[in-house]
Amino acid sequence: MYKQAIRENYKFNTNVGVLTVGQLFTASDETLGTLEENLKSEVEKSKTPNRFEKRKYTSKTLKNKLAIVSDVIDTIIAEREEKANALSNKEELKELLAEKLKREKDGIKDISDKDLEKKIKELQKK
Repeated sequence: MYKQAIRENYKFNTNVGVLTVGQLFTASDETLGTLEENLKSEVEKSKTPNRFEKRKYTSKTLKNKLAIVSDVIDTIIAEREEKANALSNKEELKELLAEKLKREKDGIKDISDKDLEKKIKELQKK
C-alpha cells in the first residue's frame, strides 16, 4: 500500500493543510484522529454506490489511504509504548544498581581490617 501511495503521490487533506505520507508521522494526534475518522466516513459512503453508477476507482484509493493512516497511528502508539517501557527499564536498572552499590558499601563495613587489606591486595594484582 505504501508503494502505491508513493507512486500515486497520495495527498491527505487535513485541518492543517495537505500532508504527504511522510508528513503523517509528524502530524498531531488530533490531526491523525480526525483524518482517520474522515477517511472511515468516506469509505463507508463509497461502499453504497448509486445504482446507475459503477464503483469508482477512488474507493480503492480511499481504503489504501485509511489503511496507511491507521498504520501510522498504530506505529506511533507502539513507538511511544516502547519508549515508555525503555525509560521505565532504565529507571529500574538505575535503582537496582544503586541498591547493589549500597549493599556493597554496607558489606565493606562488616569486614575486618585484615580482610580488607587482603581484598585490596587481591584487587591490585588484577
